Amino acid sequence: MLAKSSLFLLMIGMLLFASPVAGQITTGLIGGRYYTIVPSHITLVDLNFGNKGITDKGVWYLADALKVNETLTSLRLFGNQIGDVGAQYLADALKVNRTLTTLDLRWSSISIVGAEYLADVVSINETIEELWLGDQFSGVIAACHLAKLLRVNQTITEIIPYNQLPPLSLHLNWATAWKVPQTLTKLGLPSYEFHARGAYYLADALKCNHTLTKLDLTYKYIEDAGAQHFAEFLKVNQTLTSINLESNSIHAHGAQHLADALKINQTLIEINLSGNYIQSAGAQYLADALRVNQTLKILHLRSNGIENDGIRHLADALKNNQTLTTLTLDSNRLREEASEYLIETLEINRTLTKILAQSSVNGPIEAWFLAKHLRTNKTLVTLSMFGLASGNEGELLLDETRHMNQTLTTLQLKSNAILALGARYLADALIVNQARLISVFAATSREGAKYLADALKVNQTLTTLNLDDNWMRDPGIEHLAAALVVNHTLSALNISSNNITDEGIQHLADALKQNQTLTTLNIANNKLGPMSPVHIGKALCQNQTLATLDLSKNAITDTGACHIANGLKKNRTLTTLNIAENKLGPMGALFIGRALHENQTLTTLNLRNNDIRRSGAKNITEALHINCSVSTLDIGANRFRDEGILNIVGVLRINHIRSLSLDNLLITQTALSHLVEALKVNKTLTTLSLASCKIDGRKCASLNEMLRHNQSLTTLNLNSNRITAGGGQLLAEALLHNKTLTTLWLINTGIGDYGAKCFADALKVNETLTTLMLRWNHISTGGTRHFN
Repeated sequence: MLAKSSLFLLMIGMLLFASPVAGQITTGLIGGRYYTIVPSHITLVDLNFGNKGITDKGVWYLADALKVNETLTSLRLFGNQIGDVGAQYLADALKVNRTLTTLDLRWSSISIVGAEYLADVVSINETIEELWLGDQFSGVIAACHLAKLLRVNQTITEIIPYNQLPPLSLHLNWATAWKVPQTLTKLGLPSYEFHARGAYYLADALKCNHTLTKLDLTYKYIEDAGAQHFAEFLKVNQTLTSINLESNSIHAHGAQHLADALKINQTLIEINLSGNYIQSAGAQYLADALRVNQTLKILHLRSNGIENDGIRHLADALKNNQTLTTLTLDSNRLREEASEYLIETLEINRTLTKILAQSSVNGPIEAWFLAKHLRTNKTLVTLSMFGLASGNEGELLLDETRHMNQTLTTLQLKSNAILALGARYLADALIVNQARLISVFAATSREGAKYLADALKVNQTLTTLNLDDNWMRDPGIEHLAAALVVNHTLSALNISSNNITDEGIQHLADALKQNQTLTTLNIANNKLGPMSPVHIGKALCQNQTLATLDLSKNAITDTGACHIANGLKKNRTLTTLNIAENKLGPMGALFIGRALHENQTLTTLNLRNNDIRRSGAKNITEALHINCSVSTLDIGANRFRDEGILNIVGVLRINHIRSLSLDNLLITQTALSHLVEALKVNKTLTTLSLASCKIDGRKCASLNEMLRHNQSLTTLNLNSNRITAGGGQLLAEALLHNKTLTTLWLINTGIGDYGAKCFADALKVNETLTTLMLRWNHISTGGTRHFN
């Protein structure tokens, strides 16, 4: 006896077979329920049988009918009990059917076997446009469509992930991608897994492609079988120069196939196999290839479970290889002997310029080996040592930098416990080495600061020193301050997050009175006391070079603002002042405002996230009616509403502000209306930020009006507002008329699929917008298709 669903599908199958008289109605009683079907051989185009409990047997009736039906274009079978047998039935039907364009099989019981049946037919069927299997196996289908495209396209040179595409790049509908004009050069891949079968379709198509140079297949789960397919492709390809197979579950067997291809291939320059599991056996296969290959320059083998034996094989091969320049081996299972193998190779090899083995080079012994190499190597230009062990033996590496040749230009020592002795060695290196930029992220300490300071007294090339988050405290700052008095080259100094108090700031301020080269100083996030602003204010009165000063996150009060303001009245060089996230109230804003009456050099003022309120905003804006130099103002998150915003609107009418941030303020419809009226005629403002201002869809009508008339604004930030789909439609309509806006931020604004569609339609007409940020907007895959 037939199941209810099968009997129903039998009736449907008979209907699809038939050529009924127009208007004839078929009615069946199944399980006590009547099903009425209105047949029309001419117009029946869509059947939806989602979540009906259909099994493989029921699918057989539908598939048999599809072989002769000539009208149905959409068949939705999602949420049923269809397995691999049912997938095979449908695949056989699609081999002859030429009308179906959409087949939805999501949330079924189809495995990779069934997906391969369907993929095989998609590779030859030219009408099916949407075949849904769910994210797990949709990549196999996408690979089929991509293969179709690559067989006919002669312009694509790069295949990369979607998120690496340039802004506003074309995101293709995969089913019809093979029909695109011959103008596309970069193609973005979806995040689906291709599996081995998808790799087969793609590799097979690439054998006849003569334009592709870059292929990125990260996280495609192609496994060893897929690696074999691409290896066969690489043996005959003569254009590809870069292939990324990171995180694809490739083991030693897959590495063997790729190594065999590298022995033959003469064009590949870079291959990335990171995040697989080739182990030492796979490394040995690649080492054999490196003895023969003469074109590969970059090889990435991070996180592959390679042990010392694998490194030994690679090191031996590199003693003879004369082309490889970069080798990455971090996050493998290497011990001390592995480092010795690499160092012995480096003393012979003359082409390697970059080795990254952070997790491989551990402890004092490895540091000693690297230091030994630095004495003799003549080609290394970049050395990265992250997580170097503490202790004097580990610091021998820094000791050897005193003897290094002049090819080493970049030294990164992030997260290293080099302590005071290590800092001394680094300081000695600075005296000898002529590097122009070194960023030191290390546990330098107070004593270490003294060694660095002594080096700065004689070094004549260093221009930028970053000592952020080093726990130097006041004694360390005292040593640096003494160096600033005599140093004539350093122009940028970052000492943020160093627990500096009044004492350290006093030393620094005294140095600034004499220093003639420092232009950028970052003292953010320290522990400034009540006397620190006094010292800084006095320094600003005398200093004649400082252009940028960052005092954010220092709990500066109104009294402190008064002293800084006094310095601003006399200072003639400072152009950027950041006092955001302090404790300035209305009086602090009053002091800063009075200083702006006299100061005519400051161009950027950041007062974000203080507590200046309505009267403080009034004081600042009144000053800006007189001051003509400030062009960038951030006054957001300061707890004022309409009246304060209306004061700012008045500034916009005098036409000299170019960038304005009002983030995190409650902007009412009244305030927004006044702002819009001012911007209709404003000719100078180019950047406006209204993030988190409680702007909803209704208020977007005012923004629509502003964008239609404003002729200067190039960047508008509306992130984290309640724009919704209706507001998105209004903004999109404004883009049809606006001719100046180039960047629009709408992250987390709830515009949804409909809002996305409105913007996609607007971009067909708008020719000026280059950046549109729509992250976190509940836009589905269907919504993103509008941008195709």
